[in-house]
Amino acid sequence: MNIFLITRGSQGDIYPYLAVAAELKRRGHHVALNLPTPFKEHAERIGVEYYLQTEEDIKALMDDKLEDMAAIQWIGRVMDHQCGWLPDVLKNYDILVSSNTEMAAPTLAEYLGIPLIRTAFSPILPSKTISPPLIPFPIPNRIFTPRFLWFLTRLAGFPSLKKIINGNRERFGLKPLRKLDDFRMYTSGYGNNALCYSPLLVEPDPEWDKLSWTCTGYCFHEDEPYDAQQLKDAEDFIHSDSRPVVFFTSAAASIRNPGNFSICF
Repeated sequence: MNIFLITRGSQGDIYPYLAVAAELKRRGHHVALNLPTPFKEHAERIGVEYYLQTEEDIKALMDDKLEDMAAIQWIGRVMDHQCGWLPDVLKNYDILVSSNTEMAAPTLAEYLGIPLIRTAFSPILPSKTISPPLIPFPIPNRIFTPRFLWFLTRLAGFPSLKKIINGNRERFGLKPLRKLDDFRMYTSGYGNNALCYSPLLVEPDPEWDKLSWTCTGYCFHEDEPYDAQQLKDAEDFIHSDSRPVVFFTSAAASIRNPGNFSICF
């Protein structure tokens, strides 16, 4: 099978895709990977075909210079660019796999008539019980329920993205998104949602019954170089006594007041 994968971002977004690409290749599939320029050597190391995104795609994010309105413009540039060159490439592939931030993916998959698998590393699906990752409002709350927060998220994003999405759908002769619910189905209802985290962490939500989803577990890139001594130190600490260990981590994030941030061991 010919499989095309698209993701962008920093290590936490890219490494799982490298793991998936390497495993698919090991199983005999032809794999192509579209990823940011700084990860070129990683793609070469696993030996898959790759297409590089421009470094500008993530440079602003890494430099913490991407403001809210600039982010919308950035999404527009990315989607316009993808819809310009990817159709000719994707016509040779059987399936498209993309991260949940790839706004062009549902349009491209629908236009080409190929299946789409949308990956997510957090429960970023409309929910009655789980708040959107971008609005982790404390719950329970009688007004700002998770369902209402998801509605606010769509309400805030749809007007800005509607023109971008529909402009590219028009070029392919596809039906435009008109209603708020069209946007919900576009971002999470088209294709299968692969939730790449442990099912032990989050209970499935009743709202997900309306969607196609699978909890796949984590994607570990075991061939990626790492500091063996640091790993040994961590293992020694965990096994030093019988007390349970709780580990916290975070995704790529900017800290406005780094002096007020600390890591405790």
